[in-house]
Amino acid sequence: MALVRILRRAQLVQFTRHSIIFSNNLKYLSSCDAAVEVSFSAAVADAGSHRTNTVDIQMLPENLRRKIFGSPAESTVDEGKRSAIENHLKKHDLLGKKTTVQENVDFPLPPLHGTNIGEHFRTIAVQQTLSYRENAERLASASLPPQPDQWILHEGWTKYDFAHRKCYAVDFPDEQAVVLDVEVLVSEGSYPAIATAASTTAW
Repeated sequence: MALVRILRRAQLVQFTRHSIIFSNNLKYLSSCDAAVEVSFSAAVADAGSHRTNTVDIQMLPENLRRKIFGSPAESTVDEGKRSAIENHLKKHDLLGKKTTVQENVDFPLPPLHGTNIGEHFRTIAVQQTLSYRENAERLASASLPPQPDQWILHEGWTKYDFAHRKCYAVDFPDEQAVVLDVEVLVSEGSYPAIATAASTTAW
């Protein structure tokens, strides 16, 4: 998950539906894919306090954490996981290092598509890829039309329209989904020498 770390006195300049724009005091963006899994030693509700995890790394304020992740924060961590975390930090000479404590921030977020940020991005991904998935599933479950008895070998694409029993030139394979094979004559160059595309209705 991406966590935004902001220098003290950083001011929120502008918030839009699809982006958050901060002043030049923006310090850095860092990824912390283990942030949700590490439990918190102090899940503090007081706006003046700062939430830290079991190894004293500052976490998102509770108000933002609740908006983004939805579910309640864990309050305990087993010794095995704690030891693994500490060993990892020791390996990189980070355990116990003092870091700058950032001021708690809060700002309105666009409504999530789901109960947490994981569901939000999964829902968006499904919406944006739905047409590709449907086309791929239709192609995978269909049978290829019969191959033409004779192939026309000349420049450009020729469509063998099985549904209308016609054969004619096209600028490109005008289908929603095709299976494509390209052959390159490497001794002559790196451009395709011949290509064949098959759909549910045509070659």
